[in-house]
Amino acid sequence: MLVRKALVLCALMSGAFMAVADDAPKSIVKFGGADLTSLMQSNAAVKKTTEVRTTTAVPMFKSADAKFSSGLFSSTAGYAEFESYAGDEFCYFVSGEATITSADGSVLKLKAGDAITIPKGWKGRWDTTGYTKYFVSYRSPD
Repeated sequence: MLVRKALVLCALMSGAFMAVADDAPKSIVKFGGADLTSLMQSNAAVKKTTEVRTTTAVPMFKSADAKFSSGLFSSTAGYAEFESYAGDEFCYFVSGEATITSADGSVLKLKAGDAITIPKGWKGRWDTTGYTKYFVSYRSPD
C-alpha cells in the first residue's frame, strides 16, 4: 500500500497519473498545466452550488472497484463542514488558499504548492477564499 501511495504522489507531482490497480485500465490519464482551465469547463465537470459555496469536480480516474479515484476539484469562497471524512485523501493545491480547522482545534493554513493527506473519519471544517486542488482518494470498506 505504501508503494502504491508513493507512486500516486510521484505521478501527481509530474503532472500525469498512471492507473495502478490490478483490475483497472493500464492507461495513463494526464491532467495539469494549461489543461486545467479546459478541464474545469469540460463536459466532465460536475458543478454543485449550495448556499455557502459553488464547487466543480472533474473526475479523472476511478478504479474498477470504485474505491480509488483521482481528479480535479475547485471551490469558490465559502466553507464545508465534515462530521466524518468519507475516505483517505491526498490533496495538492494548485491555486488559492484554505484554512482547515480540525475538531481538536488545530488549524492548518494552505496555499498553492502545499500538499496534505486527510484520513478517513477526520472531523472538521474547511474555510476558503477559493482554491483548486488535485485529489487522490481511497474509500476502504467500513
